Amino acid sequence: MSQVTLETAAAANPDMFDPSNIASLNVASPEIAVPRSAGSMYHVADQVGARSLWARGITGSGVTVALIDTGVARIGELEGVVAAVDFSVEQIDPSRQLVDSYGHGTHLAGIIAGCTPGANPATASEHPEWFVGIAPDADLVSVKVSGRDGQVSPEVLIGAVDWVTNNAADLNIGVLALAVDVPATTSYENCPLAAAIERAWHAGIVVVTAAGNNGAAGRLSAPAYHPTVIAVGALDFTEGRVAAADWSTTGDGVRNPDLAAPGAHIESLRAPGSLAADEHPEALLADGRFLGSGSSQAAAVVAGVAALLRQAHPSATPDEIKRMLVGGSAPLHADAAAVGAGLVDAVAALTVSTRNSTQRFAPAVGVESQPVIGVMARCTPSEWSGVSWSGVSWSGVSWSGVSWSGVSWSGVSWSGVSWSGVSWSGVSWSGVSWSGVSWSGVSWSGVSWSGVSWSGVT
Repeated sequence: MSQVTLETAAAANPDMFDPSNIASLNVASPEIAVPRSAGSMYHVADQVGARSLWARGITGSGVTVALIDTGVARIGELEGVVAAVDFSVEQIDPSRQLVDSYGHGTHLAGIIAGCTPGANPATASEHPEWFVGIAPDADLVSVKVSGRDGQVSPEVLIGAVDWVTNNAADLNIGVLALAVDVPATTSYENCPLAAAIERAWHAGIVVVTAAGNNGAAGRLSAPAYHPTVIAVGALDFTEGRVAAADWSTTGDGVRNPDLAAPGAHIESLRAPGSLAADEHPEALLADGRFLGSGSSQAAAVVAGVAALLRQAHPSATPDEIKRMLVGGSAPLHADAAAVGAGLVDAVAALTVSTRNSTQRFAPAVGVESQPVIGVMARCTPSEWSGVSWSGVSWSGVSWSGVSWSGVSWSGVSWSGVSWSGVSWSGVSWSGVSWSGVSWSGVSWSGVSWSGVSWSGVT
């Protein structure tokens, strides 16, 4: 396991949380009982510098993050959900429609933008009892593609990405979090999922992906292996050190995780009655929070930081946001194949020059997906808590000529990728045509929503 001492990491980032020095935290009184676990969101906010941005009024306000996952539970800490759409097989069941019956999506949503009702991020350091995600004032759009069994078909997954792209202007979506791990059977240029997320990127959406939880694989999975998007590796802050999580997927030295973020033993929100909650009671904490580890969690942290940067720089392009995130990362004495440029640092990212930030990579080839069948609801905070729902039906067309098999969400973590060898220039991406391209003969197998190992270990 690659690791770096806290002293070295803190020297690179003065705002970084140091669990060996609790007194250094920005708390009002030594009597305040701060959480002991480095995986609490109270400490994760300090580890990535988010609390410093909250003090400046940068909380994600005005930014919407779309989360393609297993859905989002209707609980008080997630009142920022402004719309939800269900493309899963559970959409036909009124009791499960738009509900997170698996648990993964709720855990990630809490990390991105969860917030105790009435909590003020500017004073959150004085209230460790509050739950505050990385971008607590950001809005969320829940795009549910999987039910309680954790299964999702690739055509639904790709259709969901295109749905986000097509509805981004209407819903003000600036960031897309997609923590999915698809075994790479072809190059990204020939990958339909990579083509879909590339369309989202060129439409102005910052796409954050997880590298996977396959350890020293030496190759990132799809869609993280696409060099344009942001791929995130996972770090472990426990036991008085900062280390690359040994289960976080490594790159090949050319396409590595772009950067890394906390992803081990993260205390986030629980979806009541979900598969994760029912089958892993050992992960339930006394305050109702839930423990999860994975590069999915790390990707959610970076998606939250991306929302903060979008508020601070509303006209920035996705390439510029990526440049800020990677350029501002705190270097770690760890293998770049696992952690990329280093630990995400929201404070330093604000100071990174975005001159000549446009990325130049060969485009991915793939036709735009046909609409998939789903049920959508726009909602206010009170409606999301379960008061009222108005559903809109989305009709779909079938996919032909492609072999899709067995996509599943599993307990594996999501890790990220770095951009060593990436060329940045002032050339813009324009005029790319996706029409008329055939994807026949592409075979998908074993797609996993790597998100999480649920456990009670802190």
